[in-house]
Amino acid sequence: IVISGSPGLYRTIRSWFRGLAVYCDNLTIRFVCPEDLKPRKEDYDFLEERDVRIEEFEDLRKAVTDADFVCGSRYPANHDPRFKEVSDLNERVELAEQYYGLSRTYLTEEVLDSMPPYARYLHPLPNGPELPDAFIKHPKVLAYTHQPKNGLITRMALNNQFFTNGSATYAKNRYWAQLQESVYGYVAVDAPYFAFEL
Repeated sequence: IVISGSPGLYRTIRSWFRGLAVYCDNLTIRFVCPEDLKPRKEDYDFLEERDVRIEEFEDLRKAVTDADFVCGSRYPANHDPRFKEVSDLNERVELAEQYYGLSRTYLTEEVLDSMPPYARYLHPLPNGPELPDAFIKHPKVLAYTHQPKNGLITRMALNNQFFTNGSATYAKNRYWAQLQESVYGYVAVDAPYFAFEL
């Protein structure tokens, strides 16, 4: 797995690599990011405790040659204290590119060509210069355009489960059914019970 951009700043990206560390064996994660945007020390400790091999690259083209997945992340220019005096967001992004050298982490045609045919580039959106609009519909790119809707429905379903003490079943919970229909295109009538231990 290759993770590029600013993996230390985004909870989506941090959730990805922490989840992978818990559920995947024989995992190698390659971080492609500037020094200041690397994951936090506690993230490295978490990964090392789970025997995840960590590799660091400065250029995305070199990191993707045998990757299964490449996870991109947007640089949060509006939250960087170094550029808080600059009010124009586009100017902040430009300054950040110069300061951090972020262009080495951007998706380009050359990066896509360097990826194996089976590899996929994942991005949680919204995108910035790291994922040009021209590539969003590329067959190797999976941008989560449906993610906000699914995330909302998932949170609604979880809240329903928590606030009904797990008494709602997976099949009868209308939110789970709505999520299942959104993701799979149908709702299973014989869905199993879904309960939480609180």
